[in-house]
Amino acid sequence: MGFYEVLWDSMGFHEVPWASEDWDQFCAALKEAWLAIPNTLICKLIYSMLRCLAAVEEAHSYQTKY
Repeated sequence: MGFYEVLWDSMGFHEVPWASEDWDQFCAALKEAWLAIPNTLICKLIYSMLRCLAAVEEAHSYQTKY
């Protein structure tokens, strides 16, 4: 799972009312969800980037588990 998918899941987008026609309401929900992401998750993802890059380099840009 990519870092963006981890963030997407942690933000709970499956709970956001996508059918809403009120753009301001959607933006407010997005900001609230973004601010609810724990800093520990952000740090974990940042530190994992080095491992991801190393795996991609070792695989000569072929597919990796990341």
